Amino acid sequence: MLNVLIRSSESAKSCLACDYHQLTAVDFEALKIELPVVEVKLNETPLHEVLVSAGLASSNGEARRFLEGNAIYINGQQIPLEQTTLQDVDVINGHAVIRRGKNTSAVIDLIQ
Repeated sequence: MLNVLIRSSESAKSCLACDYHQLTAVDFEALKIELPVVEVKLNETPLHEVLVSAGLASSNGEARRFLEGNAIYINGQQIPLEQTTLQDVDVINGHAVIRRGKNTSAVIDLIQ
């Protein structure tokens, strides 16, 4: 059922209500067709840079305000204020979904 939701024309919106940990590599490939994709190094790339690169914020300052205002989610979970990079627990099949607010999302591709 989840695979059908992800592959529909409303996949990005449908995924907002899904259990992200059930997403497969195939599901992430389908999401990457519809959502912006940003490559990130685990525990290295600052989250404010991820937001700007993904188009979820227009500047580093705006990205920091979104983070401080608890407006950012990774895989449906609100990011703790002290978290500044993508962590091991955030990665699912080498990917993650980062979201600002209700409707603005991007796929994170983990790189070495």
